[in-house]
Amino acid sequence: MRSQQKQLETMDSLPAGMLSSMAQDLLRARRLELPWLSGAVVRRAEKHGLRVPAHQAIQRRALILHAITCGDLGPCDAFCVAEEGS
Repeated sequence: MRSQQKQLETMDSLPAGMLSSMAQDLLRARRLELPWLSGAVVRRAEKHGLRVPAHQAIQRRALILHAITCGDLGPCDAFCVAEEGS
């Protein structure tokens, strides 16, 4: 409980206008890391016959956000295909 309070105090001490790097990427129409992060979890889970529905949902939504902000799925498609072969 004490560590949770400390974390909340730390968050409260941050500047009001501070944004996460992912929020900054979205605002600047840059590629998001989320498709790759959750995508890696999804691919590994599938390889081992495991279900990860939360990560699958996150990946789908992140890819949609990426397509909306960047105009295509090109970089992610290329990354995902390369990752599958490794």
